[in-house]
Amino acid sequence: MQDKPVVNYERWEQLTARLADELARGYSLNRIAIESGLNTERGHTFVKLAPDRIKAWTLNPEAMRETRYIDQIAPADEIEQKLSAWFAALDAERADNQAAAETFIETAVSRKIWDGFEQARELCELVEIAAPPGTGKTCAAEQYLAQCRKLESFSCPVWRITLSEFSLSLKSVLNLIGAELDAGAGGVSIAEIEAKTEGRGGLLIVDEAQHIGDAHLIQGLNILNGLRYFTDKKLFGIAFLSNGEIYRRVKGAKYAQLSSRMEAWRVEVRAVPDEDVDLIMTAWGISGKSAREWCINKAKGAGGLRALTSAFKLAARKFGAINHQTLTLTGRL
Repeated sequence: MQDKPVVNYERWEQLTARLADELARGYSLNRIAIESGLNTERGHTFVKLAPDRIKAWTLNPEAMRETRYIDQIAPADEIEQKLSAWFAALDAERADNQAAAETFIETAVSRKIWDGFEQARELCELVEIAAPPGTGKTCAAEQYLAQCRKLESFSCPVWRITLSEFSLSLKSVLNLIGAELDAGAGGVSIAEIEAKTEGRGGLLIVDEAQHIGDAHLIQGLNILNGLRYFTDKKLFGIAFLSNGEIYRRVKGAKYAQLSSRMEAWRVEVRAVPDEDVDLIMTAWGISGKSAREWCINKAKGAGGLRALTSAFKLAARKFGAINHQTLTLTGRL
């Protein structure tokens, strides 16, 4: 009888925490499987299964520890070895580049967004978090999810979907939720969503939620009313990341049943505060009164912090330095 495999739980916890950070940086499991080489040694079938195996490994430290042969490496051990090597290579690459853009910077805006997430989750309500484009809503959501995964494990009941022009129906939105829950491969049912979320105290983050407001009015109301079912049943809270268009459309339609509920819990960011610009400048090593004035004006314009950091990257690429002079020159390119 084969002995039960020994599991290094501390190593598993360290690696899953690091994986959560890399997912928050925008890496997908598929990309990680490719770059770490986890999809190369078991043929075409394993290429397709690699992301699923990584996900299964994150959910249970004892999973995939068995092997058929004495000299064969267990899938979980292979995942840990290759991820360790990949993380080390990433660290070396980032040390060489010293790119501030690779590091998440906690700001007053991100803290306000996180508070909105907690409000939606604790109270199990619909919460619209409205902020101008480029203020870091998506990055804040990715970091929040990473922290939940590290504190509560990868099985934490926090899910994120991203809307687009192709998901402007209730059925499409439900299918996105089903995919997050690993439910309903051929189309998810309400009963399946209930079964997978009931009693878990969860949160659904809906990124790019302004698409609901951009949809035909009746279509948008159908989506909101459909999602309201889950909060009414106290299955999970829902946080909409948007530019404020949802509430404006609902209020303009004089749909009091929705607008009154959304108004009570809305979180609104009107502009990027100066202290957030200071934090970004410090992270990028930029100083000087003139540079600060330029950066504040840029951050308060169209595109917000995204436009500001894009200017930093352009100045670094074109001129090899980021200061008031090179930032001014980027506006002339």
